[in-house]
Amino acid sequence: MTEHQLIFQPATILRVNTIGAPGERTFFLQGGDADKLVTLLIEKVQVQVMAVGAIKLLDGIEDEQTEIEKTRADFDEAEMQLALPVDPLFRVDGIALGYDQEKDLLLLQVTEDGANDDRQQVMFWVTRERMRGLAFWALELANRGRPDPLEPKKTSGNGFRHSNNGHKS
Repeated sequence: MTEHQLIFQPATILRVNTIGAPGERTFFLQGGDADKLVTLLIEKVQVQVMAVGAIKLLDGIEDEQTEIEKTRADFDEAEMQLALPVDPLFRVDGIALGYDQEKDLLLLQVTEDGANDDRQQVMFWVTRERMRGLAFWALELANRGRPDPLEPKKTSGNGFRHSNNGHKS
């Protein structure tokens, strides 16, 4: 492990959450173990891409390996609360997912922006259950933001019309 690399194998803590009101939220990824916890600044779209990628990876693993038990999409929202103080180590630039079949652990690897020799990275090795729970929570959290401007608003009466720009009359 270099000074620019942290490895949690296994990571007993892995969570994503936000600070701020919808439309002004800042997303954070926290993970680690009983001895060390790191916080990383992450963008909403990165959270969404990570979550969808993790679900697809898990589905593929569990479809291919019929002898392993399928994981459920359970998460405990209370466990996803950020530990304070929130002091990010770095802003996430790159995200990679992987799987170690021998250990039956998934890898979430995040790196900061910069030259390869200087950029920091954190590797979180987690159970399939923890990763699926995190992924479903992340999608739930992302959907709690401001409404999608392309989705018609559900209103009583006239509903969405171009002339009212989605606002009630």
